[in-house]
Amino acid sequence: MRTLSEVFTPGAPALPEGLRTLVVSPERELEPGTTVRAVFTFRNNGGARATNVRVRFRQPDRLLYAAGSARLDGVALPDESGTSPLISSEGALVGDVAPGEERRIELAYEAAGILENGTEIRLQAAIAAREVQPIGSNVVRLVARSRPRLSNPLTSVTMAALGEAVPGSNVEVTVRVHNSGASSAHGVSVVAPVPEHTSYISSSIGTAYERTRAPVVAKVLCPNESVTLTYRARIETPLPHGTQIVANATVASEETAAFSLAHAVLLVRSAPDFGDERTSLTVDPATHVRPGERLSIALVAYNGGNARAERVLARLHLSDALAYARGSARVDELVVRDG
Repeated sequence: MRTLSEVFTPGAPALPEGLRTLVVSPERELEPGTTVRAVFTFRNNGGARATNVRVRFRQPDRLLYAAGSARLDGVALPDESGTSPLISSEGALVGDVAPGEERRIELAYEAAGILENGTEIRLQAAIAAREVQPIGSNVVRLVARSRPRLSNPLTSVTMAALGEAVPGSNVEVTVRVHNSGASSAHGVSVVAPVPEHTSYISSSIGTAYERTRAPVVAKVLCPNESVTLTYRARIETPLPHGTQIVANATVASEETAAFSLAHAVLLVRSAPDFGDERTSLTVDPATHVRPGERLSIALVAYNGGNARAERVLARLHLSDALAYARGSARVDELVVRDG
């Protein structure tokens, strides 16, 4: 004879549906965190007393027994070792049931906080007595309805300079996508254009950068998991001081419509610089000169900085022993008008 300890165990044969008195709320679908209430009623329709009657409920995956929720004919059925005897291997002892007597058993479950969309959850109760082999109730099937959640504070785009944020230096753009929802996201894609005033550093994400499509960064992104897309770019030179480098990104998945992330901004620090050795003053002849001899004086102003120099002024100071030769001044081979 089969006992209750043999039903609802992994690998055991399914218990045929019998008594159609198991009622579950909600009836068809549930969301993560939902409270599921199950009520099982049965009546002794025979002409003799049923003795040593026991009832057992299936403990489905992804549902947890709600402590203290078990009831027998409206009276609390005490938990044992933190769980209800209704979901123990032997089931809960109901006692004897007289002919024509009806009993009511109820308990509640809490759905897990993470449930893959479309997951089927099966609930069933069973009853057995000394004189009766286990009889199953009807099977109630609930389907989980859940969604991923990619738009959350952990999904972001960041940008950092590798060194100083100056023209000619490199920056690293990172797009992190986090799933804070209750089910997996599929085909997670990211569009992260190269910021204006920068150029993409070839193969910095392992493959050639494609501007025309949104690369799939994760075929499946499970709940509480993250995926990142990182690439590098080089700041153009020259650039005015205070130029903003702005990184944007858009994220989408099969379940989630495309949405834009708050952009990341980097301020460029730049300045012209004439202080290196390429800025020079030369005189020809360099050492000896005779009275009345003409000297050639050349000033080379070289901008070794990382920003354009505006309205550059150059001034030569001549000693009292030298007189300017009118009409001789040139700037980049162009005659400078005297006066």
